[in-house]
Amino acid sequence: MTISQEICAYGESIKQRWLPRRKRPWLGINEDYLAAKGNIAKMAKVNWKEKLEAWWGWAVFLLILPVGAIWGSFHFGLTSLGLWLGGIYGAFVCLYILFRIFKLIRFVVNRIRGVKDPWVIQVALYDQMLEVWRRLEGPEVHPGRVREAMVNSSNAGAVWDNVSWSLIDRVIAADASTWIVQK
Repeated sequence: MTISQEICAYGESIKQRWLPRRKRPWLGINEDYLAAKGNIAKMAKVNWKEKLEAWWGWAVFLLILPVGAIWGSFHFGLTSLGLWLGGIYGAFVCLYILFRIFKLIRFVVNRIRGVKDPWVIQVALYDQMLEVWRRLEGPEVHPGRVREAMVNSSNAGAVWDNVSWSLIDRVIAADASTWIVQK
């Protein structure tokens, strides 16, 4: 029960903080987590209406208004203003493209160096924690293997409460070979 509690709590924290989605800055929690009340199936669904509204907002702000202002300045005979606005807009577009290229290069270099994405690290740790739970399936449990899985997951970053450690140590002290959990 204590192992299940730790795994469930860690799974909830992954859904709240590590899913690759937008986060609320003041809470640091995934926005979809709050809207779906933690339901991972609802969190995985794409809200196309919301996405289209966001894309439209960005298109208006980053494309339609600037290009319209540049066109308007040339149309009404304000050529020097149009050249300035066009230059500034062109500089921002070039900076954006350079920033995206830099992110792509950093991503490729990190992959070549073997740096893992934080999301992948969290899911791998969750899988190691689940291995502890799988080794507790009955009717016969080998407590040494359970403890070994707990140690491996702890070395990777998992935190098990003291009750879990003391229970598995007590079972090992009683009979290290087999633990009958179901009759």
